[in-house]
Amino acid sequence: MTKRRAFDICLTVLITAGFILLGALVFQKSYLRISECFCDLFVSVKFYFCEIFGIEHSVVPTVTESSSVMDLSLFLPLDFDGFVASAKAFFALFFDGENFREWCAYAGVIAGSFGKVIAVVLPCILLLAVAVRAVYSTHNTKHNKDTLPLAVFKRISTVTYQPLKRAVTEYAAFLREHRWIVVLWIAIWVFNLNLASIAVSALAYYFFFAVSFDFGTLYTQACKLATDLQVIFSDFPWWCAAPFLWVIFDRFRKRIALMRLRHFEARNCGFINELPIVSMTCGSMGKKKTTMITDMVLSQEVMFRQRAFEILRGTDMKLPYFPWIAFEDELRACMKHGTVHNLATVKKWVALKRDRYTRNCNADAQLYGYDIARYGGEFNDALKVSGLFEVLETYALAYFVYVIESSLIVSNYSVREDNEISSSGNFPMWRTDFFPEGITEGRHAHILDFDALRLGKKVIENNPHSGSFEFGVVAITEVGKERGNNLELKEVKKGTRETNQKNDLFNS
Repeated sequence: MTKRRAFDICLTVLITAGFILLGALVFQKSYLRISECFCDLFVSVKFYFCEIFGIEHSVVPTVTESSSVMDLSLFLPLDFDGFVASAKAFFALFFDGENFREWCAYAGVIAGSFGKVIAVVLPCILLLAVAVRAVYSTHNTKHNKDTLPLAVFKRISTVTYQPLKRAVTEYAAFLREHRWIVVLWIAIWVFNLNLASIAVSALAYYFFFAVSFDFGTLYTQACKLATDLQVIFSDFPWWCAAPFLWVIFDRFRKRIALMRLRHFEARNCGFINELPIVSMTCGSMGKKKTTMITDMVLSQEVMFRQRAFEILRGTDMKLPYFPWIAFEDELRACMKHGTVHNLATVKKWVALKRDRYTRNCNADAQLYGYDIARYGGEFNDALKVSGLFEVLETYALAYFVYVIESSLIVSNYSVREDNEISSSGNFPMWRTDFFPEGITEGRHAHILDFDALRLGKKVIENNPHSGSFEFGVVAITEVGKERGNNLELKEVKKGTRETNQKNDLFNS
């Protein structure tokens, strides 16, 4: 066992023992109250079964009585009439002149004390602001040297903040590895803070109220709930909640930041949608041209899949009773075995299914039991009539584009993406968030073979990649150097035997 492991175990034992001691010394009323609630539950269950089965009994429910552990009279009147009288007296104070004068006098005392604090603190704040302004008003020309505040912070954090953060991080990893410890701590504090008593008491009252419908006891239950909650507000050390409040605040500010980033990503997508199919980014060296086109192609790939998903949803509603899930499963199986590997083979696969159905008219084998006579085999959108297999072909093409677990980017430089596909056996969904919680293994763009995009002469004769590009996003960096300009190509002739920029029809 390593020293770190032994330290984590000892710290866990000490923390657990501390929680138990707090329960025994500070929150002992909570455990007396939970035992009382279990007694109430036992009596209420007996009362419930005797009433529901018509058995004669002398069971008197105790859940309707005030708690003998928690004193109810310290907070609220014992009955509803007393509560009404106290409420009237309370609201009458708002219109009492003497009470208002006393409140004004008390507010004046508080304002005077607050003014004294301001008088002391305000000059300190002004002096601090002047000092900070004086320090940072001069330009820092000490290159590769830390400023004095930064040097002081580094020196202090080396012996304070960094070791503490490292210890907390490692211990948090230990707790994530042994989640039962956190569950045990939560259970201890559920009993310490009397939350278990509230749940058991509510269950006991449910068994009583389900057969008695005694609405007159509701006030007593509300009072008991208020007294049960007093443990949280009176005995709980709220200063211990500071780390949890910081975690909540950190998540809240992170959520706001992510929403802002996603908003700007949506604006980027809107900008990209306004561009033509082919766009060029031009600028001098060091202006982040490659960074910009990389950002654009990553967003464009996400939108490409989103458009395929929109086609799937629209096509699905053309034949809402068709068993699409069976169709998807067969197509995915063909993709897995290599029978279907591009859009051309998708079309062949649907055409083969059409031919088999035309010859045999076997709906069970080719249409997965779809009742074409009942639900129809055509869709009329008032512009054209689409047949069953035309709809299936459109759906299969969009499904292939959407579910293929491969990058849709083809580039002459490395582009990494972190999109993930998730499926529980039904329709798969892509997680295309650019700001994920964890780092994935990711995937990279395909290497661009320029012959795949040349419609004219090819550099490599009989290149198997020629004409293979069907869909996706093409990203080319330094394309200006690759293609040249009019001055550089002045001596290049279109009719030569060699492949060049004028006869390869790449620009087309």
